[in-house]
Amino acid sequence: MAVASELSGESLNYLCVGSNNKPALIFLHGFLGSHADWISIAQSLADDFYCVLVDLPGHGKSDSIASDFSIFPQQLLQVIDQLSIKQFSLVGYSLGGRLSMVLIDYLKQNNQLTRLQGLLIESARYGLIDAQQKQERIIHDQKWAKKIIDQNIELFLSQWYTQPVFAYLSERKRHKLQMKRANNQSPSALAQALNNFSLGLQTNYIKLLTNMICPVIYLHGANDQKFSQLATELANQKYESNCTAIEIRSVVDCGHNVHLDNPQALIDAVYALHK
Repeated sequence: MAVASELSGESLNYLCVGSNNKPALIFLHGFLGSHADWISIAQSLADDFYCVLVDLPGHGKSDSIASDFSIFPQQLLQVIDQLSIKQFSLVGYSLGGRLSMVLIDYLKQNNQLTRLQGLLIESARYGLIDAQQKQERIIHDQKWAKKIIDQNIELFLSQWYTQPVFAYLSERKRHKLQMKRANNQSPSALAQALNNFSLGLQTNYIKLLTNMICPVIYLHGANDQKFSQLATELANQKYESNCTAIEIRSVVDCGHNVHLDNPQALIDAVYALHK
């Protein structure tokens, strides 16, 4: 199994797992995460896939790289092109799922959508429509970003992981996540990422998803109420649009972070995407 890590100048940091003659998978983690969140899953897939695990801007070893929705697609494609990857599939969790949709929109606008072979979205919002909701979300994210700067990282993390979306985490998993996140974060970089990638600034991509031609899997935990509702909305839009490309998977006994609660469910979804 080939493993290589590379960081160069303004390039996003990434870790490659597997052989580059296999189908390429680009993994994008969630807010507060890093490429390390995917390593065990990538190792399980390495016999059949070339896994590229990316540190998002403001995270991990990409903490010094500024970005926003307009810049990120070019930053990620720089990595993909550096690795001479012509076609690829995307696996994105939460923020990473949202940024996957941003990249797809960019590919579509630049006549490069044929490069995308598949899309696996885990627990990610496809965007808001209402202008007031967008503004409220921008303010909400600005308040959290201020907390990152004003408080020590440990206190911020203890508050962040008490949000309803993380209610299904056991105390052990919550504590483990907080310890992991506290050791690998730049508060100022995280605050900038939270502001720049606010859901309130994001385009609504539900029509983009329901017009996809390549296979798409939307994965969510059955115990995650918010994203179960979003999955239902996506399913309704799918049927209204006669879209056959999207499969929606609800994973029992899982909350917001399916790949943490049940890694095999995500691994199975990757293989299903490429059957």
